[in-house]
Amino acid sequence: MCTKIVIVDTNCFVRLYFSDLRPLLGIEVAGHKLMTIKELANETTANTGLTVRHPWLTGADVQADLNAAILELAESDDEQYDEDADYYRAEGDEYLECYCRDRNLEDIRQLSMADAKALAIALDRGYILATDEWPLREFSQFVEPDENNQRIPIMSSLQVLKLFLDAGQMSMDKVRATARGWILSEERLPRSWQTEYRALFNEAPPDAQA
Repeated sequence: MCTKIVIVDTNCFVRLYFSDLRPLLGIEVAGHKLMTIKELANETTANTGLTVRHPWLTGADVQADLNAAILELAESDDEQYDEDADYYRAEGDEYLECYCRDRNLEDIRQLSMADAKALAIALDRGYILATDEWPLREFSQFVEPDENNQRIPIMSSLQVLKLFLDAGQMSMDKVRATARGWILSEERLPRSWQTEYRALFNEAPPDAQA
C-alpha cells in the first residue's frame, strides 16, 4: 500500500502539538506521512501573531520537529507552486467574498499565501490537506477537480488524532487530554467539532473539567 502524504496546515499542527507526541510530523502513521511546507512552518517563528498566542511554538522540540518535516521541492517546482498560489489566492479571495456576503457574514475571509500554496501542491500531487480552517476547506472543494475528477481530500485535527489512536501510538486518555487542552486554551474550534468527536471516538467530547 502506498503511503499517503498529508500536508498539515498551521492550525492543525498547532492543535496536534497540544499532545505530547514527539516526533509528530515527518513520521508515518497508519499509512499516512504527516508533512508541512516551509511557508506554513515559518508561521511559527518569532514575532508572528501565532507565536504571541502560542509562544511554546518557538520551543526547540517543536521547531526541530517542523523543520524535519518540510516537504522537499525542486527549485523549478517551488517556483511553479508560488505562481499557482498567486492564482488560487486571487480565485479563493473572490470566492470567499461572495460566499461571506451571500450569508451576511461580517468577517470577509481570505486565503493566506501559505494556505494557497499548500492547496496548489496538494491538488497537483494528489496529497491530503489536514486543516480545520473553514475558508480553506470550503474553497478546496470549489476549485476545479483533477484529471480524474477528484477533489482535494481533507482531514481535520480530530481525524489525525484518530490515525494515531488506531495505530496504537496514542491512548484514548491522551486524545481526551489533547481535546481538553484546546478548550482550556480557547482554541477557535470548528462548530461541528463535538459532533465529529462523537462520530470518531464513540463517546461524548471532553469539557473544561478535569
